[in-house]
Amino acid sequence: MSCRWLTTPAVALSLTAGCVEPVVETSVEIRRLPAAPSIEIRLDQGDLEIREHALPEVEIEVERWSRALSREAAASALPAIVVQTDGEDAETLRIRGRNLLGGAFRLGESVGLRLTIRTAPGTAIKAWTGDGRIELSGLTGPVEAVTASGPIEAESLRAGASPAQLRTGDGRIDGKDLEGRFVAETADGRIGLAGRLQQVRAVSGDGRVTVTARSAAAPAPRGVWELRSADGSVRLTLPAEAAALVSAAGEPDEDEETGNGDDWEERAAVRFAEFGEGPAARVLLRPGSGHEARLDRRSGEDGEARRGAGRRRP
Repeated sequence: MSCRWLTTPAVALSLTAGCVEPVVETSVEIRRLPAAPSIEIRLDQGDLEIREHALPEVEIEVERWSRALSREAAASALPAIVVQTDGEDAETLRIRGRNLLGGAFRLGESVGLRLTIRTAPGTAIKAWTGDGRIELSGLTGPVEAVTASGPIEAESLRAGASPAQLRTGDGRIDGKDLEGRFVAETADGRIGLAGRLQQVRAVSGDGRVTVTARSAAAPAPRGVWELRSADGSVRLTLPAEAAALVSAAGEPDEDEETGNGDDWEERAAVRFAEFGEGPAARVLLRPGSGHEARLDRRSGEDGEARRGAGRRRP
């Protein structure tokens, strides 16, 4: 017989032969509320999934679970997760997920929460969780998503006048099919963003940063772009027709032959490049010590990348 590891905030143990397998109790409910111009979500802990739907209402799927050494103990722990809503008749709908136990578990007990929120198009979203994953999909309103510990995944976000903001204290940030302006920050994890991007700030305390901007029917890159990692490489791909002023620092790239040595990737050095015509984006590439900064230019939506085309040294 094999036994699972059971954890509490202070204790971890393995029960050997003859142990009791943990029992999991779950509760799922659907709440439907009138649509609101903005939604604020704050969880002590738990995962969040937020997406738009075509209905003029907010649908909240609340999934709670508890794990304990007996069914009675699991059932008694389940009510410790409470989800409250207020502001149904105001401009902002507030959703609060609380853990009433506050970490005061008995041996072998744990509880969890997952909210799936579907809202009307254009709703402004502010989401925070103390410990959990955040998934965002198909949102067209302003977005601010923060997790103290956990990954953030974003797909088909359309950022308008205000940049969409994605932040985690410990975890990766992945975004695809994005459009507009984005800020992505993680203290520990990699960042990967791709789409019809107009302006990006992507900063990692420990991990590589990769940003791919595609051109199909999107505004040209503008403003200041910053890709920075305290301990990792940075790589930016821009449309071939984009104009940019680039300042980059990093290590030599051992896998590429530049032919004439005209390369900014030199040890402990900053190099500059300029390409394109018209108003230019300002691009700052700052990798961690010992890591590479790399710029590619890509022709078309899926065309072949050309590395460092048009760069020049001052």
